[in-house]
Parts: sequence; C-alpha cells; structure tokens
Amino acid sequence: MSPTRMALAAGSLLIALLPAVGAPLVEPGTDRLACGAPRHAAEALVLHHQRNLDLRPASLAVVPAPPDPGLDADGILIVEATSDVKAPRREFDLADSLVSIKPAGEVFSVRASSFADGAPIAGTGVLLELEDDDSGLIDLPFSFPFYGKSHRQVYVQSDGNLTFQFPEARSDPRSYTRAAFGPPRICPLFKDLDPSVGGEVRVDARSDSLTVSWVDVPLYSEFDEGRPQTFQVTLKESGEVEFRYGDVMVPNAVVGLFTGDARSGVNVVDWDKADGLRPDSRNILAEVFVEEEMLDEYAVSHAFFRKYEDAYDAIIVFNDLGLDASQYSFAHQFTVRNEVTGTGERYSNYGSVFGSPKRLSSFVNMGPVLQYPVDPTEPIPGLFGDSMIKVLAHEIGHRYLAYPSFLDPQTGEASDLLLGRQFAHWSFFFNSGGSVLEGNAIQDNGPGTSPRFITGKTSERFSELDQYLMGLLDISEVPASFVVTSPVSASNRRTGTLRRIGEAGRKPEEGVTFDGERKEVRVQEIVLQEGPRRPAWTVAQRHFQQAFVLVVPEGQKPDPISIETLRELKKGWQAFFESNLGSRASLATGMVRMLHLSTWPAAGLVAGFP
Repeated sequence: MSPTRMALAAGSLLIALLPAVGAPLVEPGTDRLACGAPRHAAEALVLHHQRNLDLRPASLAVVPAPPDPGLDADGILIVEATSDVKAPRREFDLADSLVSIKPAGEVFSVRASSFADGAPIAGTGVLLELEDDDSGLIDLPFSFPFYGKSHRQVYVQSDGNLTFQFPEARSDPRSYTRAAFGPPRICPLFKDLDPSVGGEVRVDARSDSLTVSWVDVPLYSEFDEGRPQTFQVTLKESGEVEFRYGDVMVPNAVVGLFTGDARSGVNVVDWDKADGLRPDSRNILAEVFVEEEMLDEYAVSHAFFRKYEDAYDAIIVFNDLGLDASQYSFAHQFTVRNEVTGTGERYSNYGSVFGSPKRLSSFVNMGPVLQYPVDPTEPIPGLFGDSMIKVLAHEIGHRYLAYPSFLDPQTGEASDLLLGRQFAHWSFFFNSGGSVLEGNAIQDNGPGTSPRFITGKTSERFSELDQYLMGLLDISEVPASFVVTSPVSASNRRTGTLRRIGEAGRKPEEGVTFDGERKEVRVQEIVLQEGPRRPAWTVAQRHFQQAFVLVVPEGQKPDPISIETLRELKKGWQAFFESNLGSRASLATGMVRMLHLSTWPAAGLVAGFP
C-alpha cells in the first residue's frame, strides 16, 4: 500500500498516514550498534515522511526512464546526492511550549502554543525515586482512556515516558522503533535520562488529572553529569494529554503517542506547527528529532529506480558523503518484500514505498564507504573484529534471519530462547554454529565440568539452520543444536558466587567460558511453531542479483579509493558467497543490461538480463 496524505487545516502543514512496517524491525546514547536490524525501517520511514510534510504526493512518484550509465564504474551503480536524497537535521524546537492532544471521536484535536516567559512547570507532588533506566508503577485516581482501552495504572519510566500494561525501562536505544514496538506509550521526551544523579521526578495525582514532572533531570552521561531537562506530562480523566516543556535542549528525541501496535498507521506531525490539527485518533502520533544530516533512504531507493531497472533482489548502498547509516547503527537492512513463511517473519510488501514495482526484497545501508578498510577481510577498527565482508553477510542475512521461535517440548509453549538482540539476532547462548547472524559456536565440555561451555570462532558462515531458513537446505540436513539456559560465570561459581555473564543480546565473542543448563533444540521444533518453510528448498530462489550502489555528491565523480574499495568488496563478497553457499545458490553483482526497442513506450522498461 502506498502512503497517502491528508491536507489538514493548519496552513500548509500536511500529515502523513504511513503504512505499518511489518518486518521484524536502533539510540544507544553515544554508541552506535553494528547493526540496526530490520525494524529500523519503521523509523526510517517516519523520518522520510517528516521531511516531506510540505511536499505534494506527486513529488514522490517514480518516473521510469531508461538507465543511464552516467558515472557508473566497474559495475558500481552511481546515485547523485541531490537535495531530495539527503535528509536534513531536525532540531528539537519545543522548549517553553505546550502541546495538548485531546481525543474527539475519530480524530485527535491538537493545540500547540508557546510560553513567552517559560513553561509554568512546578515540581509539586510525590517524589518518585527512580534510578537510571528505571520504572515506577502509579495508581491512577480515575480510569484513563487511551486508544480504545481504559487504564487504572501507569508506569513512569525514568527516560521521559509513560507506559501502560507493563514497564519498559531497558537501556536499549530510545528510538521511534522501540516506542512503536513496545507497550502503549506516551512520550513527552523519550530520551536517555538519569534521575539517579540529579533532578527530581514527581507525581501529582488529583481527582481528575495526573501530572508527572521531570525537573532538572540530566541526560545520561558516562563521564560528567549531563545537561538537565525540565518537562512534564498531564493525563486528564477526559483522555486529554498535555506536554509542557521548560528548559529542554536535546540533540535527538521522540515525542508522541504510541498505540502499542506497530502495525497501526502513523500520523507524522510537526508539533511546533500543530495547532488546529485533527489527525486520526486510531494511529500513532509522533515526531522524531535528529541531530545529524543523513540519507533519506527511501528517496535514495526512488532515485535508484528512476535510473535503473527493478531487476535486483537487493540494493547495497554506500555513500561518499561521510553520512552514517543512521544515528543508531553502523549498517542496517530493510526487508522490502517477504512472501516466505516458516521463518518467523510476517508477510510484507512495501515495494511501492521503496519505488520498486515488482522485485526488490532487501535494502542495505552500509554507511560511508571510507569507514571501511580497502581490504574487505580486514577487521574494522572498533567493531568487535568484524570485517566489511562479515558486516555485509550479516545484513544480507537479515532478509531471512534471525526471527523464529520454537515449540518447547517441555512446556508445550512457544519459546524465543534462540533469539537475542532486538529479537532479530541469534542469542549469545545459542549454539548457532558461528552464524553471521550472531550467537556463537559453543563447545560443550560435558556435565560435571566447569567451565562447561566455551565459545569458539564467531560470525564465520551461514549455518545449516540459516540455510534452511534461506530455503537452501532440506530439514533433514540441519543437525540438532542447543541453547544454554540459566548461564552463569564459571569463574564466579568457583568462588561461590553465581553471576549472570550477560544477556542474550550480547555480541558474540570467542573464548568466553560459562556454566549453565543445556537445552536441546531441533529444527523440527521450529517447524512445529512457525510451520514449514515455504517455498520449500526444492523450489526456493537459488539465483540472487544484487546491486552495489555508491551515493556521490551531486555533479562530482566518485572517489577512486571508494571505487577501489567497492571493487574489492564485490570480489570478496562473491568469494564468501561461493565458499558458503556456492553448491546451492548463485550470485550476480553486475549491472543488469537493458535491451531497448523503439516500439516500447518512451518511458517503458522490461526486465533485464545479467
């Protein structure tokens, strides 16, 4: 479904109603994760529509044209960074302001205004003693209606947000994606805040309203105390929500209301200009503030298909602009289309959003090309020993991996023990056979030994389970494996102290020892939970066409070092693919050549051939 737009009554402001991004879709404070995981697509889509709030829908239309080799070199396809391809910064602009959101039937009624002398935020009420990444449960003095349900309790998180149904105060990135895929949530300022080192969080409960105030609560900082922030949120018995902002200055943040169902639509709004808006009250209502210029990835994809045929399974994008893949990730992948079942992924088709009418299934953003060594097998500084080949294998693997639950024969219930970070990577404690999608190759030294388990080489290959989920192996070719439950540090066990050695989302690491219980897992138990892999390996796709794309400054030739780096990557990636999968699949990374016939329509294209 293509995104649609509705003109609203507030001058020229438009609000974008987005389709939900169904792929199992990162702000780690100052850290950037190596991989954003596919759910990052939800945030990228919101950012894309934010910057197009004042554009006509026609401006997003794809206008097919015969491919022009232009600056293309050695099979590297070139896209120029025109003004529509780069997304500007979106600075936080709500200091000293009030935003009120009131349900009115099928719409929200939004009011926005500024305070000339600063917002009247009083730190009254009961002090809520919260630590960093903490949550407190509050009883509401009334039944509060929120997206069709009534609530008598609310969780106050230290990180500038309220949740219903359950607390959610993890240290994961404070991003749109996390908010959308979590519980029903109200975000006056979703940001990593630390009330344990300064400021106050207070709750003022009255018969018809509840106000939570963050007064001079600093941003989290590993070193010095972060800058203090003052703001509050008020819930009224009528269902109205008010955000008040005092002295707030943040580089990035998320502000809005979240349904608790990531499949719902999204009303993208500019709160600073929102007075008089009447958006759909069934949908997420949000704005994302970002501190860095970045690529508008959907616009890049549209620009690509204005120049090249839709004849690729994946487009792998690098840039010569020095722009990070995102503020959250070193690299990431979006699943554009998924018709495969039995992998834990849901059906999706967002081809029209990406400008692809028929084929594209994966979009990979690898970030600035010059962040990588020219040798694609050389470890990338500061990235856990990963090389460019391993990063690319990881991101390409996200097309099918790693999402499945399994039916636990001991409990008769679905289990996600195989999954780690973002529920889109293998767990650190799963013997994944050294999969490029994390987990570890784990050696079991046997019962009664300590340490019982030790991790081996990491991120080396597509394992047999990976290949089954990719449609390249029959179920009979996948050996049984295991996951370690109740893991504890072996060294601490010897001292009489049991200590967890980390969470399932920990990055794989060679030579880590630990104890725990071995739980056998067979692929048949994945099939019992997710269903058989369809299409089956006998008819699944075996040939893959991938495009390597370099985004360059408008009107400039690509940097020769960038071209050389990508040339070496293409060769290295072909070798890695063939050594891992060559007996079962083939890969082409060259430009699809087009055959032009004068009898075709002027803007017509047909499928190319390698």
